Amino acid sequence: DGSALTGNVGKFLNVYYQNIRNNTNVHTGSTAFVNTGLSITLTPVSASSRFIIMYTSSPHQNTTTNWGQHAVYRDSSRLNISGGVRRDSPNHWTTFTQTTTGVDSPNTTSAITYTVKMNTGSTTGAQWYFHVGSHLSGGDADGAHMAFTIMEIAS
Repeated sequence: DGSALTGNVGKFLNVYYQNIRNNTNVHTGSTAFVNTGLSITLTPVSASSRFIIMYTSSPHQNTTTNWGQHAVYRDSSRLNISGGVRRDSPNHWTTFTQTTTGVDSPNTTSAITYTVKMNTGSTTGAQWYFHVGSHLSGGDADGAHMAFTIMEIAS
């Protein structure tokens, strides 16, 4: 339960949360990374703070999409917190919930912005859906939402 911890090491300092629950479809045909709409700006309490980063979306692949990927950026730098989706068959449509997690240690007390970006991977011209809010209204994606959570912990 954390009651035996001394000092501030390992304790949560801040929790930041963004929830997008609407009928928006977030998609791209670009092989360059583009914004998904998930973005949080924060100022670390300490230069030694660590951040547990999680984001959830409802990706969708249709019969023209082979590959899609997503990643977290700290300001303009891509972090090693990422994921992707590969279609298994040209005859299947797939929508599901996906959560990606990771840890970042920015070593600063200046304001920083974490942003989730996406691209189509190596499939030029295909549309890849990072999030489906209404594409399959009443179906398996009905009521889906995107969420972005960042937890600052003392280290």
